[in-house]
Amino acid sequence: MANFNSNMKFNIYGLGGVIANNKLIIPANQREYSWTELQIEALFQDIGKAIDLDNSTSYFVGTIVGIPHESGSKIEIIDGQQRLATVSIFLAEMMRFFNNKDNMLAKSVEEILFSVDRGKREVLPNLRLGRNDNDYFIYLLGKSLDDSKSPSSPSTEKLATARRIAQDRIKKIIAPYNKEKDQCDQLNQWLDYIEHGVQILLLTVNSNASAYKMFETLNDRGLKTTQSDLVKNYLFGASGERFEEVEIRWNSMKAILNGISDKDITIDFLRYALTCMVGYTKETEVYEFTEKYISSEQKAVNYAIQMESLAQSFAAVKMPEHDKWNGQLKSSRAAVRTLIMFSVKPIIPLQLAIVQKFTDKECKQAFEFLVSLTARLLIASSTRSGGQIYPLASVAENIYNGSITTTKQLKENLKTITPNDKEFSEAFSTFKSTKEEFSRYYIRGIETAITEDREAYYILNDNPAEITLEHIYPKKPQGNYPLINDDDSSLYLNRLGNQTLLQQSVNSELKSAAFEEKKKRFKESPYVLTSELAQYEGDWKAEYINDRQRRMSIYAIKAWPV
Repeated sequence: MANFNSNMKFNIYGLGGVIANNKLIIPANQREYSWTELQIEALFQDIGKAIDLDNSTSYFVGTIVGIPHESGSKIEIIDGQQRLATVSIFLAEMMRFFNNKDNMLAKSVEEILFSVDRGKREVLPNLRLGRNDNDYFIYLLGKSLDDSKSPSSPSTEKLATARRIAQDRIKKIIAPYNKEKDQCDQLNQWLDYIEHGVQILLLTVNSNASAYKMFETLNDRGLKTTQSDLVKNYLFGASGERFEEVEIRWNSMKAILNGISDKDITIDFLRYALTCMVGYTKETEVYEFTEKYISSEQKAVNYAIQMESLAQSFAAVKMPEHDKWNGQLKSSRAAVRTLIMFSVKPIIPLQLAIVQKFTDKECKQAFEFLVSLTARLLIASSTRSGGQIYPLASVAENIYNGSITTTKQLKENLKTITPNDKEFSEAFSTFKSTKEEFSRYYIRGIETAITEDREAYYILNDNPAEITLEHIYPKKPQGNYPLINDDDSSLYLNRLGNQTLLQQSVNSELKSAAFEEKKKRFKESPYVLTSELAQYEGDWKAEYINDRQRRMSIYAIKAWPV
């Protein structure tokens, strides 16, 4: 093995050779097996193409990074798990094919995958995966599979998929040959190439810190190393003898996040959580902060505890059906749903801090305020100078550290970014909405204010299959709206004054009907904003849209009070 410098060594191996000649461990702080079908197929296809082109020429598949294990006889793999595990599964399928057909070749593959531990009197795999995957991985490497084990997690499902794809690949390799000997010879050609021709650079570094830096810059065959991977690796590395405490907390946090979304939202959550803890944090700064902040085992434990706790609050922010919103907070579910619909990311750390720190009474009041604040910002923020990101982040931090404990203080600290009644009303009077969901929400809000029914969301049907959004001046006017010319249509079509709520059956009947015909059906509507349209005389025109929206803007102040 060549010396690159005192802290780094490298050697060129065949991919099968690195498995055969080393004891490789995937440390617990690494992510589970995660390759997709496309990535698995791509590796096998590339190897096949290289063999078909010229099997005497090597094919380089990248770098594998490792740290010498404290035992001195093993290497902890920091980057390379996906390639190593995938090839091992492929070799295991080869071994089972050779069984009872060519025992010598079967034994040859077995010697790549396994070694004898003379002290323990055991045959052990040369590659050991992380604790969540290893039992199932060892089962897949067995000489014969009896279907006694089933995948028990997303990562073991992916391992099972790798096995299925490996089986399919072997069938394709041997398909042109009828005789067993010819089939074995062809597979043996693949075996030789995987062991010697598919080459990797094994890079070993002597410290965790150096390995993490390598891990930041290298990819697992196109599967980008995520920031959350880096954070977890650094956190686990810093936890020392308290690793198990940190691992349990981290896995608990991940389980909560997995319950919120099928996608990996870890880095988003960590950014929101850090914004609460230390102030506004960009996504690119999450790992940098972790590296700076976690300087001892105790800090690693504290960090993991905080993240587990904040993940529970994050689930409440993202899930209206969460247990948090039972009891006296049941009415807050509507506010949570509305804030999810708004999807204004700078508000999320503030929600997170409120759920984490405020009493239930204050939490209820604060979420009602956040709905009004967000509704106003979405319409009137363009009329104000300065951004809202930093003030919102600062208040979230102050709530989390205990400086702000009431909704009254919250409102006072956000006064500088909260659009006042005049600003909001003026902006509302000319607001356009191309998002049907937003239009429906704002019109329902105005209807609530007009009828003075603060519980109107129980009455107003929010099912778009039953209650739809009607454009009074339609998208396809078909000559029925002579007072609004084509040049002005883009100015008025999506104005809130040109939109109203209507029953689905009525809407489908009217379509692009003339205004006089529509008025007859509008008059029958139980919604005030819709029935009042019958009062407008003659053809629908821009003046009516402006007039109607000005009236709506007056009620908007009541609908979203601050």
